[in-house]
Amino acid sequence: MWRTWIGLSIGLWACQRAPSWLAEAPLIGHRVRDDAGRIIYLSQPPRRVGLATPEATPLWTSHPLLQRYLTVACAGEGEDSRRFFLPCEDTLALRDALTQSPLDWVWVPETLPGPPKEKQYIFAPKTLWQWLQHRQVLAEIYDLADLRQETESLQTEIARLTHQAQAERLFRVLVVSSKDSGYVPPSTHPINELIKMAGGIPLPRESLQIMERLPPEVLILPAGKTDLVNALLYQYPHLYISPALQHQRVFGLERWMIEEPMRNPIAVFLGLLKIIHPEVGSHLAGTAQEVEKPTE
Repeated sequence: MWRTWIGLSIGLWACQRAPSWLAEAPLIGHRVRDDAGRIIYLSQPPRRVGLATPEATPLWTSHPLLQRYLTVACAGEGEDSRRFFLPCEDTLALRDALTQSPLDWVWVPETLPGPPKEKQYIFAPKTLWQWLQHRQVLAEIYDLADLRQETESLQTEIARLTHQAQAERLFRVLVVSSKDSGYVPPSTHPINELIKMAGGIPLPRESLQIMERLPPEVLILPAGKTDLVNALLYQYPHLYISPALQHQRVFGLERWMIEEPMRNPIAVFLGLLKIIHPEVGSHLAGTAQEVEKPTE
């Protein structure tokens, strides 16, 4: 009899403890960390997804299954697969649109008013590695073996190219932008990290005053915006005798690659690699996405 009572007591205690165990460690679903460091729990793969940041669109349109769940995105982004657009440039209109849309998951550049915070996933990568991590997160949530394998291959190949480029001579690189005031992006701009990966030394806006002592050896500007060079020379005439101009190492990249490199950082990295170290980037592996040869 006493054994029966002991067994019954243990069973009742276990039943009382079970709910707290389940709350602390769910047995199903996924826990993901966004770029703000918040942990978000997804009980099942989201079926209705909204993108309030245009930089996330290439990730979601890279696989047919992901496109199936993509309900809304910023205007002008992936028109073929959108039902309607989000007014991403108008904060109030965006809040109203997100509040009225029955979305399971919303990717945002920062926390936005309107949709519940637990449904918001902050997408603001600063490096290529963080961007690839988001790709891996999508592969895990939606159980996409091909996307997972492709991402792992990209990580291996990019690490190899980065190691090879950084083992060569490091060239000082100046990037000119038509978007940022002062024409030269600041040190916090993501393109500077991509320049380092491609075997270069970025010269951000904060270093303009010392460029007379350490002039650029490579100059990159938006394709078709050669007039920016004249504006830059007007402000910093000592650039006339810089190695970049003396040896005609002036190149162009598409404007979005310079101003919004996190839309497709793999393409930007490969474009920079072909410019800074063509001896490394001339034999790119098939897993890496090719970009058009930069205009000189």
